[in-house]
Amino acid sequence: MKISNIGEGQVIKNYKALCAELEIPIKAGKGKKYQLIDLERHCQYSKKGHSFVIEEIYEKPKPKLKNSSKDFIRIVELLILDLLAKIKENRIIKTKNQLMRIMNMSNSNYSQCGRMVPKFAQHINVNRAIVYDFYNTSDSSFRSTIERALKSLQDRRCIFYKKAIVIKRNEDYEHEVATVDEEEFIISCESEVLDEMNKEAIGKNIYKVSDVVGTSKWNEFKKRVSEEIQKDNIFDIDYYYFAYDITLNRKGILSTYNSILDLLLKDADEKKHKLNETIITKFLHNANERRRKAIKENEAAFGTFKTGDCRTEDNYIEDIEKLLYALIKANSPNIVHNVRKVKLVPTLPSEITYEIEQELEDLFL
Repeated sequence: MKISNIGEGQVIKNYKALCAELEIPIKAGKGKKYQLIDLERHCQYSKKGHSFVIEEIYEKPKPKLKNSSKDFIRIVELLILDLLAKIKENRIIKTKNQLMRIMNMSNSNYSQCGRMVPKFAQHINVNRAIVYDFYNTSDSSFRSTIERALKSLQDRRCIFYKKAIVIKRNEDYEHEVATVDEEEFIISCESEVLDEMNKEAIGKNIYKVSDVVGTSKWNEFKKRVSEEIQKDNIFDIDYYYFAYDITLNRKGILSTYNSILDLLLKDADEKKHKLNETIITKFLHNANERRRKAIKENEAAFGTFKTGDCRTEDNYIEDIEKLLYALIKANSPNIVHNVRKVKLVPTLPSEITYEIEQELEDLFL
C-alpha cells in the first residue's frame, strides 16, 4: 500500500480508483474490508457516495490490531483462569465490572462514573449523548467478551457458571444470591416499570431492559424499580445487582491447564497491559466505524450529516479518545471524587436526567 501516492484533500472517485492510487489489488468482501481497515492506520478519510475524501495523512501509521477476535477472547479466558487458580474456594460470585477491573479491561473510574453520567460529562466537557453512546457500546462489548470466555471455559468443563441476582437486605451488610421467589419479585417490579415507561414513551417504545441500558433512561429505570420494590418490600431488599455465579472444577483447571497457567502466572501483568491497549485500539476503531456509518446514513436520508446524531459531530472521535483515557486506560487518575462534587448546570431539557439518590456500594458494582 503506497500511501505516498495520495495526498490530503484528494478526492478519489471510487474503490477501484483508490486501489489504483495505492497500487493494491481490487478485492471484495472481507478482503476489501481489511484493506480499508489497514488504510485507516495511515490516514483519515470520509465517504461521499462512492468517492473517498482523504482528510489527513498520519506522520506515523497507527498500530495494527494485533489480536484477532479469537485471540482477544483467549487472553480474557487466560486471565479468568489466572483469577480462578489463585482462590481456594470452589465457588465465586463476581459482577461484570469486578471481572473487568481484575483483568485490567477498564480502570476504577468506569463503573462509578457510569452511575453519574451527567456530572461526569460536565466534568470532562463531553456531550452527554456521546457518553451514553460510549457506555452503551462498550458495556455490550465487555459483556459479550466476558461471557464468550466463560462459555469457552464451561465448554471445557473447567467451570460451570450462571447469571444470578444478588441482593443486600436493609440493615444487613451481607450480600446473598436471591431465591426463586425473590427473583420473581424483582423481575415483576422491573416488568411493571417497563410497562409504565412504555406508556409514557414518545416516539420510541420501550419493550425491553436493553432498550434503556446505556441511555439517559437507565438511571430513571433503576430509580423507579427501586421505588417499586419499596412499595411492598416483603423480602426487605435494600438493593440488588446482577453477577456471575461460577462453580470451579479445581482439579480440571489445575490438571488440564497446568502448563498454560504456569506460563500465564509469569506474565499476567504483561497480558493485562496488552489487553488494555488492545481494548483502547479496538474501541477507537469501532468509534470511527460508527461515525462513518452514521454520516453515510444521514447523508442518504437528509443530504447532510447535520442532523443532531452525536456520532456525526465533528468532535465525536476526539471525545471518544477523552472517554477512553478517563475510563479505560490503565493507571489514569481517579476522578470519581471530583465528579461527585460537580454541580450540574442544565443546558437542554433533553439532557436533564434522573439521578440515583442512594448510590450502590463501590465494592459491589
